[in-house]
Amino acid sequence: MRALILILATVLFVAPAAAQDDWYGGLSGEAVFLTDGAFDSSTSTVTIEYEDGWGIAGFVGTRLTGTNFRFEGEIAYQQSDVSSFTNSTVGINRPATGDITSSAALLNGYYDFDAGMIVDGLDVYVGAGVGLTKIDASLTSAGTKLVDDGDTVMAWQLKTGLSYDLTQSAQILMSYRYFSAVDPTIRNSAGTSFEGEYDSHNVGLGLRVLF
Repeated sequence: MRALILILATVLFVAPAAAQDDWYGGLSGEAVFLTDGAFDSSTSTVTIEYEDGWGIAGFVGTRLTGTNFRFEGEIAYQQSDVSSFTNSTVGINRPATGDITSSAALLNGYYDFDAGMIVDGLDVYVGAGVGLTKIDASLTSAGTKLVDDGDTVMAWQLKTGLSYDLTQSAQILMSYRYFSAVDPTIRNSAGTSFEGEYDSHNVGLGLRVLF
């Protein structure tokens, strides 16, 4: 929560002289395709395989007056279920249950390209963001809880998408993001720490409303 407050405060200070009608907010839902994660300890490597997941994000931002640049604060949650894990060091591959989640607070910057010459009211945008995320992991196999731990790390993302004017104050969004948490460390039930990967490809649909 403190990270979100800092991000939103930054938005206020990096957008001087923004007109009131330049502010916006919105929500989006996402399909999350989390890449299989390799987690390394000092003695072994474990790869976790995931099912396709889901996510939701909320955001508030502003356009710099007279430009195509936007800044926004975003909170985003996503969850993917675990399907199996492999310990390549000892040659184990087993089905598993559980999930891994990300709860992120990010500051994003965008540039909008007017695509009205193709379709009236259409924009194309590109952007990037940086912030913090809390990664929580739970994994059970053969009735034994193997992992129930979390870590807060830096995160970054690259974004692109389309926005289309539904009305003068509402836009529908179609989006893609590549999201990455930087080296989360998760401990298993025996207390062994594993440093790993968390990278996802997200496809979303959302709504943005101008204030």
